[in-house]
Amino acid sequence: MSGTRRQLPMPNVTRITSLTQAHATLQHCWVKLSSFVQDYPASASSVSSSSSSSEGVTIFAERQRFQSWLEQWEVAFTEFLTNAMAAMNSDNITQSRIMKANHLACTILASDNDTTAERDFNAIVELAAAVLRSRTTDSPPKSDEDDKAPSTTATTTTTTALDVLDPLMVVISRCNVDVVRTRAAELLRARHR
Repeated sequence: MSGTRRQLPMPNVTRITSLTQAHATLQHCWVKLSSFVQDYPASASSVSSSSSSSEGVTIFAERQRFQSWLEQWEVAFTEFLTNAMAAMNSDNITQSRIMKANHLACTILASDNDTTAERDFNAIVELAAAVLRSRTTDSPPKSDEDDKAPSTTATTTTTTALDVLDPLMVVISRCNVDVVRTRAAELLRARHR
C-alpha cells in the first residue's frame, strides 16, 4: 500500500438546508485546510502565483481551490441564514456565530496575505465574545449539587466539533494587531474558566 492518504473530496455546496449540513461541510473544509497548512507551513504563506516551482504552483492552486470553496459556502450559508434566521432559537444563533467564526478562520488560513485580514480577525473576536456571552447567560447558575450530579445536557453534533477555540488560535497566531491578539487571548482564558 502506498504512503498517500485517501481523502474525501470537498463537498459541492450550492445550497445549505440546515445547520447540520452547514456544520458538516465547513468542518470537512476545516480538517482538509488544517492538514494542508500543517503540510506546507513555511511555503504555504510565501508562495505566489508567479512561483516557478511545481510545488509552489500546486500550493497556490490548492489555496485558490479552498478560497473558491469558502466563497461558495459563504454565499449558500448567507442565503440559508436569510431564510432561517427569524425562526432560530438562541442555540441556533450561537451555532451560526461559531460557524461564521470558523469560516473566517478558514478564509484567513486559505489566504496568502494575513495583512488583508484585519477586519476578519476583528470579526472572529467579536463572534467569539458573543458566543461566550451567550453561553454564560444561557447557563443556569451552578450549585454545589450540580457539581455532584451527572450532566443531563444533550450535546448535539453541531456543538461538539466546531467551536471558537480554533478561530481564536488563528487570530493569536496570525494577527499583527496587538489589541486584537490580546483580546483573543483573553477570550480563550475566559473560555476555560
